[in-house]
Parts: sequence; structure tokens; C-alpha cells
Amino acid sequence: CFERQFSDREGNLLDNEHLALLDELIDVCREQGIYTVLTPIAWWGGGVWTDRTQGFSDVYPMRRLTADRATWPAQARFLKQFAEHVNRITGRRYADDPCVLAFECINEPLYPPDTPDSLVTDYINTLTDALRASGTTKPIYYNAWHGRNAAAGASHADGVTCVTYPTGLVAGRELEGPQLSRIRASSLQPDASIARKSRMVYEFDAADMNGSYMYPALALLFRSEGVQVASQFQYDPLPLADVNHNWQTHHLNLVYTPNKALSLAVAAEVFARVPRGAPFTPADTEMRFPPFRVSAAEDLSELVTETRYLHSNATQTPPPAPARLERVWGCGVSPLVPACGSGAYFLDRAAPGVWRLQLYPDVFTVADPFTGTPEPKVRVLPGRPALTLRLPDLGARFAVWAFAGGRAGERLAGARDGTFTVAPGDYLLTRDDAAPSAETVSRAAALAPRWVAPPPAPETIGPLLRATARPQWRAGQPLELHAEAALATQVTARLVSAGGRRAEVTLARAEQPARASRRFTGTLPGDALAPGAWGITFRASGAGGVTEYPDAATAGASWFPTEPPRTVALIRLPEQPPRPAVHGTGDASVTSVRDGARYALRLTVADVGAGRAAAGYSLPFAADPAALWPADRNGAPVPLGWGLRIVARGGASGARAELGFRMKNGQGLGCNLRVGTGWSETVIPAAELLPLWGLPSRDAFRWSEVERLSVLTGAWLFPEGPPAHGVSIDLAALEWVALTPALRLDAVADDGAWSLFDTAAWLRVPLWQAPLRRWGLSDDEGRP
Repeated sequence: CFERQFSDREGNLLDNEHLALLDELIDVCREQGIYTVLTPIAWWGGGVWTDRTQGFSDVYPMRRLTADRATWPAQARFLKQFAEHVNRITGRRYADDPCVLAFECINEPLYPPDTPDSLVTDYINTLTDALRASGTTKPIYYNAWHGRNAAAGASHADGVTCVTYPTGLVAGRELEGPQLSRIRASSLQPDASIARKSRMVYEFDAADMNGSYMYPALALLFRSEGVQVASQFQYDPLPLADVNHNWQTHHLNLVYTPNKALSLAVAAEVFARVPRGAPFTPADTEMRFPPFRVSAAEDLSELVTETRYLHSNATQTPPPAPARLERVWGCGVSPLVPACGSGAYFLDRAAPGVWRLQLYPDVFTVADPFTGTPEPKVRVLPGRPALTLRLPDLGARFAVWAFAGGRAGERLAGARDGTFTVAPGDYLLTRDDAAPSAETVSRAAALAPRWVAPPPAPETIGPLLRATARPQWRAGQPLELHAEAALATQVTARLVSAGGRRAEVTLARAEQPARASRRFTGTLPGDALAPGAWGITFRASGAGGVTEYPDAATAGASWFPTEPPRTVALIRLPEQPPRPAVHGTGDASVTSVRDGARYALRLTVADVGAGRAAAGYSLPFAADPAALWPADRNGAPVPLGWGLRIVARGGASGARAELGFRMKNGQGLGCNLRVGTGWSETVIPAAELLPLWGLPSRDAFRWSEVERLSVLTGAWLFPEGPPAHGVSIDLAALEWVALTPALRLDAVADDGAWSLFDTAAWLRVPLWQAPLRRWGLSDDEGRP
């Protein structure tokens, strides 16, 4: 709850539109059979609405709420009035509503340093007693995170809560490899101080991963620790789920992540069937605790009994008694559903020979869902996948009826040899052509939640494509290439090295039973992979056209100059070096240097100084703005597909500099450059150029207004401390270059060092946190 929105400074409850929305939410949950746990105090601030609220949390910082006794009466007053509030829809007090399972006093409390447990216990008692004063008999929990089990264990609270994220949070990318071994324990593991307390996990998830095998393992862990309630964080609303536009680190939705949704359904069965205190043993790749199994290798969660058969991905586990089955929920093929699409399906037996089917559409993941970037991550596919059922209760020939609003509609299709084709939707399947009885229809309506209509897919779309590439590989060794494609008949990979070498590989469709495989594989011969940096692009062809991957919006893609190169020189290096500008640094000079045929300007600064100290020089801007194609008519920079090519080198310790294009009004656009001791070529996509000198945004920049290039170095570029011997940087070329996105592969020579640190992953954070993130292509010897 957002108590700021419906409380005043003294802690009185305000009956307003925000509380009315909470009333409605609780009622909607009731209609869908969902229990709620209410956490009345959240404290959250910083939203766009906080300047319009006047609650007690607007007055006190979180650490005063928990440790300053003077703030406790307001919180107690609010909690009591909150529990006593009568829901305007249900007519029940929150304190008495059977759909409100429990109360948790406060969300993720924080404390001043060295706050003793005794004070925390007094605080918990104040909050718990206030809720209990409403007359409620519901269990009351306290959030004991950050090591406060002992304080909660000594309090009046009925239970404690914890949070569990075994894979961490906000990696900025999809995690690779098996993650099952990371499920070990929570803060509720055996602890004598809370032995007599009820236990709840108020948040959990296997964040930043698409795998469908983690949830049942987490459920088993929780039951082993005595947990009675566990809340997954978070389910994505349907209108936002295709982009994952809410919390980027979480992604769960029945339509767009059907495998994970089925895994959560299996986890719910674990919670219902496994007793508290059951044994839990961590595992690396697979867990078997009949009737459940999870497998990281198969990306699978499953429940198999005589009456229920649930699975999150393709499985070959035989059902023990097919004729006795009452529920078959799945995603992917199985002995019971040997042919299907990629969406979820739900089959429930309503009566002998009558089953309800809810079928969801095929989907395809087109981009990493966990980057936080705004492009679509999952697409709904057009078409009607064929479905084949092997249910003895239905037989090989059965009728398919429309089912909506709890009523059977017209007969739509008939199955032959168990196979039929229908659009995603809600249906009744009957063993004979006779319409189901009213009693059977009523029973079928109660078997499953209401049908959630997915967004309509376009009738025709081009091929969809996604691929991965190894970040590094040994030169001279065969290289395996992998891609996934939908609506494609051919997939090829094109490799271009920084030195201009080229190779192309046709990928073959991998075999997959019962449906057209989306996986394509191929191998580049080892003799074609020379040392150096390579850019890899994939191309899928189909009836709907041609698609290339990566494209300009692909998170994590590198940028390489096009072949043949298309460049525009932005400066001309003068024979007579410009005078340096010095502001608070040591002595500085600008000289001309020649290294073979290469001519450069050298900036040397003896001491970068401190604070805002800077030294550097400027040069006239030499390019014709009209030549910076493609640019829009007002001369604004092109954000994608073009960028800067910089040839430079540093002194003995390398160098850092700020390059900026200054307009007539003194504002500009630029970048921070970091180079080593040898000549190197650095490409900086235009999308990563940052506003300088008061420019309000990139959109306000105009190439037609640029007068000069500024080259500066100073203390702000060295936050870890100034270099011991000053800074020296040679600038040989600065060009506007056409770029193409590609997946980068560094081919390491036999005698080359293999990097054990994934710098690309480490730097894959929002741009404002990584001003020095760049793609250096190669040095003079072609080494990455």
C-alpha cells in the first residue's frame, strides 16, 4: 500500500480515491480466488506523486520511523484505522475480510547504525499491538530482513518475512548457464530465535533469466524452511509484458513467458503437496522429489501423477495412468500432446469424454528481456498451430466447440487421429458430436480461470530472428554458430573482421520432433577464423521478407564500420600546432609528431590538477554539415547507424580525454575517450555521444552550428587519482563513419591471452553510469 496517499501527518486514515482503488483491487482478487497480504506502511518516496501527498511518511525518513519513539504513535494510529476500514465494495473490514490472509506491518524497514534489537522489538510490538487492537485475528508478520530475526522472534508478531533472490537483481542482461545451484537457503533457514514464528516470503524470483526450472526448486526450499506463504515478484501486466517495461529484472506473463508461467503453476503444486520441514538438498542441474522433477539441462519443471500432468517445456516422461488423467497443463510436446505450438495450453476434464481447452498463441523472444531498453522483447506469432492430443478419454476423433462466458457455442472443428487446428482461445472438446449438457458446461466453467485474451497478431510479419555469439574463441578452431528464427526458411551468418576478411555460413535447421524447429546451427571452418576482432551478423529469409540480427536497437550489439567504409573527416590537423588552453593544471603543450606516415597532434599535461582543472586545445570544425549523411534537415545528429572513428594513442600510462563539438552558443556534444599506449582505433556510436557545456539534450544539438572541436583532459577524468607522470595523448584522425551493428567475437591467437573477465557484461549498464564504455576495434597489428 502507498500510505503516503491515504494518511495525514498525524497518522489518520484518509478515505479517498486511493483507498477506493485498494478496495476495488481486493474485491477483484476475491473474484479471481486470489488471497492478499496487506503491508500498510511502505514509506516509498520519490515518485511523481510525492509532491501531492501529506502523509506521515512525507514527514519522517524511514530510519526515524523505526528508531524514534516519537514517530510511533502516528504509525500505530494509522495501522489500527487501516485494519478497521470497511471495504466499500465487500462491506467487510480489512481486519475481518477472509480474502485478506494476513498483515505485514511495514515493508523492508531500515534502521540507524547500531540500533539494538531491544529497540527493534519494542517497535515491532507497537505496530503489532496497534493492528491487534482493531480486533483482527489474522496473523501479523514483521519483515525481519537485514538480520533482525532475533528482534522479531522476541516480539508479539505472529511471524517473520524474508526476501529471496538467488540469482541477484538487475544484471542488465539475461543470465547464461544453469542457475539451479544458486538455490541454497534463505534468511529463514533453521534459526532458534524464530522457531515458534510463522514464516512468509514476501518477495522471491529467479531474476534475469528465462529458464523454466527454478520456481519449483524455490518452492521446495521454502517448504523445507517452514514457509507458509510465498509471493512471486512480479507478474507483468499484459499491455506491458511484450516490452517488459515494468521492473526490467523480472519477466513473467502467461502469454509472453508461457514456459515460466507453467513452471510457477508447478511450484504452486509443490507448495500444496510438500509438507513443511521436508528435506532440501541443493543440486547443480536436476532435482527429483516425486511426483516433481526440475531439470536445468532440459529447462523443465514437471508434475506427473495418475490424475495430473503439468510441464513447462518439452518432456518425454510417460504418464502412469493416461486413462485416469483429469488435468494436462503444458508448454511444449509430451507423450500426451505430441504436436503443438509454443504457447501454453490447459486441458481440464469436465466429465467423461468432455475436456475444456484453453490455448494460448505462439510467441517468439526477439530480444533480451532484461536490458531495460524500450524495444519489443517478445512477439506474438500469427497462424493456427496444429494440436495433436493422445488422451484415452477423448479418443482419436472428437468435436471442438467454442466456449465463452460460461456457455458452449458452435461446433468449430473435428479432430482426426487426435489432430485439429484452431486459433488461440477457449474451447470444449467432446468425444462425440453431441453438444455438452448444461451441467457439464457449468462444471467446465469452474475448472480454470477465465480466458485471458492475448493481443491479436498481425496477419503477416517478416521472419523473426535472434542469435548469440561467443565473445571470444581460439583462432584457427572451428566456430559453432547458433540462431533461433521463426517464420524463416533460411538463416545465414556473415562474419567480417576488422582487417576486412569475410566469411559466410549457411545454418541448418536443427531437428525437433512434432513441430518446425526454430533452432539453426552451423560451423565456420577453423582455417577461416584469423586472429582479431570479428563482427557477426545473421540474416533470416522467409515468405514475409528478410530480417537481420542484430539491428540498431539490439542491446549489447557492437558497432563496426561498414564495408566498404563511408567516412567524412571532421577535422584537419594543422602543420602549426594550436596554442594550449590551461585552467588550473600543470604546464601543458601541443606539438606535432610523426610516426612513419602518420601525423598527429600531441597534448602533454604535466599535472592534471584537481577539481575542475582542465587543459587542452581546439581546432576548427572542418566538415560540411550536409555531408554528415544521413542527417535530418535541421542538422541534428543521427542517433543510430553512424558515429565517430578516432585514431589515437596515449603516453606511458595511456590517456583519457574529452572530445567535444562546440556550437556557436558554447554548448556541445561529445564523449570521453580512453586509449592505451599503442595506436588504436576507437568507434563511438552517435547514440553514445553525451551533452556537454549545458546542452539540455542531444536533440538540441545541431551539426550546422558547430564551430570547433575541443580536446581536453583534466582531473575529472581520473576519479581514482591523478596519473603520476601527467597525461600525453596523440590524436591522428577524427572521422564521421557509417556503422553497422554486429555481435563481436575476439579471435585469440595461439600465443594470445584468453580474457577471463567479461568486460562487456560489466559495462552493460545505463550510459550515464559508464561514460568510458567504448568499442576499441584493433591496433596496427590487427589485435583486439
